[in-house]
Amino acid sequence: MQRMRLILAIVALLVIAACGGSDSDAPAADSAAPVAASDGLRVEMHDIYFGDSADNLGNPPVWAVTAGESVSIELANVGNLEHNWAIVKKGEEVPVPYTGGAEQEALLYYVGDVVPAGVTETHTFTAPAEIGEYLVICTVAGHYPAMQGKLQVQ
Repeated sequence: MQRMRLILAIVALLVIAACGGSDSDAPAADSAAPVAASDGLRVEMHDIYFGDSADNLGNPPVWAVTAGESVSIELANVGNLEHNWAIVKKGEEVPVPYTGGAEQEALLYYVGDVVPAGVTETHTFTAPAEIGEYLVICTVAGHYPAMQGKLQVQ
């Protein structure tokens, strides 16, 4: 019986230690901090996501640009499927699934060329003039909504 109490006490201490917090008042690091475009943007395109996290729905990558500036973007397709990078016009909603066609393409501010698997290409576009946050998607059939990010125009 005494041994059981000792085990329970140790388990309770371990649980309390595991739940303990930090004394710091600093906010937690934001894993989706914007990547600035001072030297251009670099976007890694995996099979169904942009960037470092396969969770683009819950934790989309964020890129930052200056309104109206010319932006060089390096699109590195490290996946096995073709991809592109497209900016949705501010305030527009993209239907799921995105299937293309003139009506859906009219929702897009910028559409990059499709990049084949294993290829890296550099493109240039002019950032939107209106400050705000824009949705970025891959318009290859079946890749959105899993493959998305955010563009912050400052």
